[in-house]
Amino acid sequence: MYKSGWKDLFTYTKGERRGIFLLSAIIILILIYNILGPFSIMEERDFANFKNNIAKYEARLDSIKEYKTVALKSKKSKKKVLSKSNMHYFDPNSISKSEWLEFGVKEYQAKSIMKYIRKGGSFSNPDDLRKMYCLSKSECSILIPFVKIKSEEVCSLDDDFEIMSFTPKQYNFELNTVSFDSLLEIHGIGPSTAKAIIKYRDILGGYYNIEQLKEVYNIDSAKYLSISTSFYVDASLMDTLKNINTATYYSLKRHPYINKAMAYKIVEYRNQNGKYTDLEQMKNIDAINDSIYNRIYRYFAPLK
Repeated sequence: MYKSGWKDLFTYTKGERRGIFLLSAIIILILIYNILGPFSIMEERDFANFKNNIAKYEARLDSIKEYKTVALKSKKSKKKVLSKSNMHYFDPNSISKSEWLEFGVKEYQAKSIMKYIRKGGSFSNPDDLRKMYCLSKSECSILIPFVKIKSEEVCSLDDDFEIMSFTPKQYNFELNTVSFDSLLEIHGIGPSTAKAIIKYRDILGGYYNIEQLKEVYNIDSAKYLSISTSFYVDASLMDTLKNINTATYYSLKRHPYINKAMAYKIVEYRNQNGKYTDLEQMKNIDAINDSIYNRIYRYFAPLK
């Protein structure tokens, strides 16, 4: 009896089944309309706005491109090239950066020259321009004929006193032994540059040539010209020389002149051929040519 009650609950007549089916269909259609109807209207409206916005963006993009093209052409047309037609007589010790640019000198070249002047450098004769590494030989050949350096005069007033130009004090320090405090005495060297010189000296194991100062961080060609005359080098005072027969791969690759491949080859050659008897045996290594050898052999202790 209990089972038949459940069965009667889910038993419908043919008319009832049609009614349930029709009601379900109406409910489903209402749901679909409520879900999709508003979105279809919104999409149609938003799509029109979207197309309008794209058209505006493309028009703006075209105007920006056109402006940049015109500006670039204008800039190129105004950019000067170093030539005799732009030149007039000048004193490189006194002209401004804008005047250098008027000659056709590049921006970075003008900055380097002005920095050299600010650091205390000067040009005593026209050929001194050739010492500026930022200028090529051809550029110097254009500039030099127009250089006229004003002579420095001592002015006397009623023979009571004289006005003289400032001349920085000259020093002659040995580069491998000079102290931090001594470096600060040199015109153009501050604490950061002094630290960099000593730090690089320690990493190298010493300097064997004044020109190695160009490799020091924060020393450009202008600063090098102004400070290099304050030093001399005694290569015998270099320290921390490496023994090529005991140096490890890790100690070798820490040197600024020896990369990982070179360090590996130096050790590999020793392992395969036995201890080095002559430092020139490094020339037999593929990774080391004559130029590299001349830089690194000084940092190895002589072999007896």
